[in-house]
Amino acid sequence: MGLALIGGFVLRICAVAGTVMVGLMRIAEWVPAQYPADGSRRVRRSIRSPTTTSSTRLS
Repeated sequence: MGLALIGGFVLRICAVAGTVMVGLMRIAEWVPAQYPADGSRRVRRSIRSPTTTSSTRLS
């Protein structure tokens, strides 16, 4: 019983540590997406293409 109790505590600690680690990895990937390594500013693209406006669509 003692081994199972210790194993349960270790499993809980590892689960929390893994969750924190994955969260930090996601944050680490999120920030460089706005500021690339080459120093250029990323241009946000709109979802709608500039060539598909309401006046150019065919009905």
